[in-house]
Formats: sequence, structure tokens, C-alpha cells
Amino acid sequence: MAKGNFSVRTNSDWNSLTYKFRESRNSKQLSLTIDEIKIPKNCWDKNLKKVKKNSQADFNKLNLRIKEFDLFIMSSYHKSIIEGKNIDKEWLLANYYSFFDLENPNKGQKTPEFLLDFIHFYINEKKNEFSQNTIKCYSSTYNLLFDFEKNKKIKLSFKNFNLHMFEKLIEFCNIKKYCSSTIGIFVNKIKVIFKKAYEYELEVNDDYLLGKFKYKVTPKDYIYLNDDEIIRISKLELTRFSMYDNARDWLLIGCYTGQRVSDLFNLENAVLNNNIYTHKNIKTGKEVLIPNSLKLQEIIKKHNGNFPRKISHIKFNEYIKEVCKKAEINEIVRGSKLCKELINGKEEFRKIEGNYEKWELVTSHTCRRTLITKLMDEPLLKPHQIMVMTGHSDIKMLQRYNKIEKEKSVQALADFI
Repeated sequence: MAKGNFSVRTNSDWNSLTYKFRESRNSKQLSLTIDEIKIPKNCWDKNLKKVKKNSQADFNKLNLRIKEFDLFIMSSYHKSIIEGKNIDKEWLLANYYSFFDLENPNKGQKTPEFLLDFIHFYINEKKNEFSQNTIKCYSSTYNLLFDFEKNKKIKLSFKNFNLHMFEKLIEFCNIKKYCSSTIGIFVNKIKVIFKKAYEYELEVNDDYLLGKFKYKVTPKDYIYLNDDEIIRISKLELTRFSMYDNARDWLLIGCYTGQRVSDLFNLENAVLNNNIYTHKNIKTGKEVLIPNSLKLQEIIKKHNGNFPRKISHIKFNEYIKEVCKKAEINEIVRGSKLCKELINGKEEFRKIEGNYEKWELVTSHTCRRTLITKLMDEPLLKPHQIMVMTGHSDIKMLQRYNKIEKEKSVQALADFI
């Protein structure tokens, strides 16, 4: 029996609905995101599949609209069965556009069966939903597959891309000197593309369906600053170098707040109330609470009650390396950095893993890692308390930063050797 199901998968101030449709228990599930119906934060009843009573929106109107959409899909389904139409993702999308009176961008178009064509099609379909970083990742994957096709003199389709071809692609990535984490991103995006193609009822290779496209990413050595290094940076005399002085203050603010660089430079827009900054994450839309610590207050006081002067992300990454170099943050550590490499007679930038002086590996994200690593080592703090400040939704992501505990365990083992 055909059935539609609604859910809310995010927890922003306003959230799109996800609609899943299945003809029968054994049939494939079709899904789409409904951006035209927005649900207020914490107002979705998971059990009743409806909007709770709230003061933020007209819940009766929203629930009526949700019911109307489901009835529209069911009515169209029964009509389509009689007419002998295919019940697939294109059918569901066509009904979605029809119900909300939207122009169907894919009308009259056949879903591409080749990988490169489908990636282009998929990016175009999701361009209003994807962030610039996500689009960049898919574009990079597109370029990789384009180069791979050119090198192997083949045209990749969802049928001919099997395990052997997947392994050849990994070899190609290694020849091109991509680091493990970058290859992991490529593999992830290729799997997503296959999943979407399958949802569109394209014929995909059995090796994908059997879960054979596997790649193990080499664990990263996360770079963070310890308390002694932060003190050295804070005491550094930089009055003769205004750009480094300004970048140093942003570096310290980052270590005291744990914000991503995109949020760090927008803290001036955060609301300060009861000595707590309230700020909405740019990446996730999630609200975070940041304590106005004494160390943070000292820096703002230094800048006459304001945050330091804004600089570009590129300049920030460049300047903080110099700041850390001047502070003699030169312990030899394992990591990766961008280097020029000669690949097929052409110079290209690649992340090269090796042993470097620590200052060489410091980036804007070091700030976030520094605070989280420090807080995760505090026995009185629980992960969910830290997540209020960092904006993480998944505790597993937070635990990836827990490096101090591992280092202490290794040091303790030394006493027994």
C-alpha cells in the first residue's frame, strides 16, 4: 500500500520538511525536500507527524498544507497507476512542482546516465540548497572524473563504473598525489552521486549496491595549541608589526571561543546579554552561546571596546603562521601542508604529509581545535555542555578532537615499559 511520510531532519530556527514516498514495503523509497513549508525550531511532533501548537507560526495552516500535499501525491499516484505511468523520482518531483505551482527545471529533460552529465545535472538541481563549499566539492569531483576519463580514454556511466574502475580511480588519485583526506572526499561524493542516480531509478552497477566502493582514510594528526604556547603567543611583542598584532588577537579570540573562521570574523554581530554572546552559525544556522571570558574582555578592551580589525581568511592564515613562528612554536609534529608538486610536467599544489615545525601547520581551524581539545580534557565538563558553545550536533564529531586523553594514555604506558 502506497504511503507518504514527513520528517524534519534539521534543527535550525526554521526547517524544511522531508517527504518520503513508498509504493509498498518491498519497493524503493523516494524522497525530496520541501522548501516551501518551513517548520519552527523544536515544533515538529515526530510521533504525530505534524506541527505542534506554538506561537511562532500558524500551526493549523501548516498542518493543513502538509495534509493537502500528501493527499495530492496520493491522488496523483492512483491516477498514474491507472494511466500506466512510472512511479519514480521524476514523477515525485513533477508532482511537487505542480502542487506548489513551481517551474519544473527538469521538464522535458532525460535524467543523464553518464557520471559527469549527472553531476552537472545534480549540482544544477541543488544549487539553491547547497553551500558554496559543497558545490566546490562536487565541482572538484567532476574535474577529477573528467581527468580520469581523459587518461583512460573512456566515458564513465553508472553501469560500467564497477569495483575494478573504482580501484583504478584510487590509483589515479595516488598518482596525482592527492592526500588521503582529499581522496576520501572524492569517494564520498561519488557514493552520493550513485545514491541519487539510484533514487532516479537509473541502472547502477551491482558493485555499488553491494557496498564494495570502500576507501579507508588515513587518520589525521590534528594540530592544536597547548596552554604554554597560547601564553607565549599572548605575550609576544608585536607593536612594530600591526598586521601580526591584529592577527594574533584574532587567533587568541578563536582559541577562547572555538568558532569557525566564518563565524569568528562575524562575532561583532553577536548579541551580548548577561555576559554571554549569542550567535548563529553561518555554516549550520545553529545558535551558539559563548561566554564573555576575562581573556576575551581584555582583547576587546585593547581595541577600545571592539573586536579587532577584520582581515581576509587568506591573510589570517598567512599572518598567524608568522605569529607562531615568532613565538617559537617550533616543535616537530606530523601533519600535512600545501606544497608545489610536479605532476605530469605541471606544477600543482598538493597537501603533502610529513614532519614539520608546528608553526608551519597552524591554520584558522587550529583555533577551534585548540579550545575543543582543552575543554574535552576538563573532567567536570560534559560533551553536551561543550556543544552549546561549539555548535556541534553530533557528539562523534566532537570526540574526534579528544587528542589530549590519547596522548596522556600513551605517556602513562611509558611508565610500564
